[in-house]
Amino acid sequence: MNALQRVATGVLVVVALPVAAASASRPDPSAAAPALAANAPPPLATRRTPFTHFGAQAVLPLRGDGALAVIDFGSRADELVTRVTVHFRYAYSPALAPGTSNVQVSLNGVVIGTLAMTPEDAGKTVARDIEVDPRLIVGGNRLVMTLAAAQGSVPEDPARPGLWAEVSGESELEIRVQPLAVADDLAILPEPFFDRRDQRRVTIPFVFAARPSTATLRAAAVVASWFGLQATWRGARFPTHLDAPAPGHSIAFISNGERPAFLAALPAAAGPELRMMTNPADNRSKLLLVMGRDGDDLKAAADALVLGKPAMSGPMTQVKRVSHLGPRAAYDAPRLVRLDRAVRLDELIEGPQQLQAAGRPPELDPIRIDLRVPPDLATGRGPGVPLALKLEYTPTACVSDSYLDVGIGDEVLEVVKLRTAPEAITTTREIVIAAHRLRSRVPLQFGFRFALNDEAGCRASQATAVKAAVSADSTLDFSGLPHYARMPNLEYFATVGFPFTRFADLSQTIVVLPDNPLAADIEAMLGLIARMGEATGVPATYLRIATPKDEAALVDADLLLVGASPQHALLGKWAEALPAALPGQRRREGAPVGRVAAVSRWLGFGAAADTNVAGPASFEGSAPLAVVYGFESPVTPGRSVVAVTAVASDQVLRVLDALDNPEMRRAVGGSAAFVFPNKVESVLAGRTYSIGFLPPWTGAGHWLAEHPVVSGVLAAVALLLVSYASWRIAGRVAAGRARSAA
Repeated sequence: MNALQRVATGVLVVVALPVAAASASRPDPSAAAPALAANAPPPLATRRTPFTHFGAQAVLPLRGDGALAVIDFGSRADELVTRVTVHFRYAYSPALAPGTSNVQVSLNGVVIGTLAMTPEDAGKTVARDIEVDPRLIVGGNRLVMTLAAAQGSVPEDPARPGLWAEVSGESELEIRVQPLAVADDLAILPEPFFDRRDQRRVTIPFVFAARPSTATLRAAAVVASWFGLQATWRGARFPTHLDAPAPGHSIAFISNGERPAFLAALPAAAGPELRMMTNPADNRSKLLLVMGRDGDDLKAAADALVLGKPAMSGPMTQVKRVSHLGPRAAYDAPRLVRLDRAVRLDELIEGPQQLQAAGRPPELDPIRIDLRVPPDLATGRGPGVPLALKLEYTPTACVSDSYLDVGIGDEVLEVVKLRTAPEAITTTREIVIAAHRLRSRVPLQFGFRFALNDEAGCRASQATAVKAAVSADSTLDFSGLPHYARMPNLEYFATVGFPFTRFADLSQTIVVLPDNPLAADIEAMLGLIARMGEATGVPATYLRIATPKDEAALVDADLLLVGASPQHALLGKWAEALPAALPGQRRREGAPVGRVAAVSRWLGFGAAADTNVAGPASFEGSAPLAVVYGFESPVTPGRSVVAVTAVASDQVLRVLDALDNPEMRRAVGGSAAFVFPNKVESVLAGRTYSIGFLPPWTGAGHWLAEHPVVSGVLAAVALLLVSYASWRIAGRVAAGRARSAA
């Protein structure tokens, strides 16, 4: 929570009334709401989670004696673990000595069992279950697998040499839990709605009246963005309930004139309030009430929740004043790289241990830093982005050569030869990251390698650990680069919510919902805003929400349209601006048209330069379909519209499912992305436009790079002119020599 406060846009003052006074002046809201479930003990719940869900790879390799593989997982504060079983699937080399070799398994430093190795199972996949004492489970847990490797009598397999074992990422952790009672105390927020130790996707039902107003939905979007930024890689979804209770830890948004029927008995609010009570849907979980007299009060209460949590305690808090410092500047999101100066690598990580590597030669565990770069940063207009590295490592006496593999994404950027000596070494190196290697989200990776001598006794030194680190004051410098992008490009929206996240608090964004949004429309909107909060690290406190009736207010803003096409009036009104259309069962797509297309066609070159985002595709049939459109705003040139829609209201949520799936998300691009049940197909069609500004000396080169045919013609003309000038000069020189000779 402290990290959240450091990136908050303003200073919030929340005055909490004493709990006793609040209880005396108001009836207990949980007593006012009728119980909808019997007051019975909560049932036990059992979960089986594969190791891959905890961040493990498909295979966890163990190479050599003492090799480790680690799985970190958490236990929620509102659950009591009553039983734990680890279901292992593993394989091992036939060269390992049976009986002597094994994989030792420990949990939080306590050995809980071993994975045995027998000759008859060597090279096969073996299943083994280990029961764990549930008392070993704490809030944060570490499961460690250590290979004890001894050479057996069977020679090594030439195809897979060495002493190795592998644990499958499909191994599972099975936990049975008993839900615990949670106090009505706002001080524990964001628990129990979000528990950082829970590594599952965050799912929080949101409850509204039958027809929530745009002001109510604005407050809900602010709260959704806050939970989204805390959920980080887990993702967050908000099942929407209209005039109906939701079991489980839920959040309700109610004003004096707008509330669900099951909360009708609650006393009227005197101002912005936050309350926590027992959820009447199951009489066990918690219901957080975001309350107020009207929509403005709800917004104040939502801002208090996302910006001022440390001042809250007890079951109820009244918000007296919320102070903001104003909208944020462009590109200042804390989860994006800095653009005003060189950024230190320790500003891009969660803890210093992320820059440290330790292990046994020849290869240490890689260091990984996730970069988030504004998509419109024109990195291609210069030599690249300088990376100034400071490295610290300590080779052993048996190390013959040292290397650092620097990679970005799935590509090797550079292999750095390091100095080798049996002592602590500090060295520096500068590398330039080429522009075409950068993406909106891309991992920067550092892998230390230490080759061992072949001298007698040195191979046994593999058990000696080596430490290495990339210094925290190493820097990346993105400063001075201009902003420019050809649009639309839905890849930017899918990865970091661009162009909306250009302003981290979404102060330049308006969400446009149908006049009467359905539950699926609202849930889709909340999920998209949560993704933007995760991308920026800032709650969307300046977001606006409108309907098609508010078209006059949509000027000078980037617009996010959400809702099924039959219910969304603007999609019909702006049909000519859409890059593709789905009228009934017939789906058409237009040809790409750029602002320079007319000149290009007049010159006979066509408009091929506008088709470089995604290849053309055709879409036929009547399968369930959702679609994401990107196009220029019909009300403000240079502004962007992203429309998330579907042919039926229950299919809008397919877009969230696609964005949550890494493989499907990578397929989103161009100006129209068609989302089918198991795939995404994208196309660039319709008018293109640009945002940002390039200096003339840079912009001309960029335009020519996008129009290679024009570039070729200009180059040919230039060559002819140079040839002609050379011929004339040569002729004059020859004439001068002739006159001199005469």
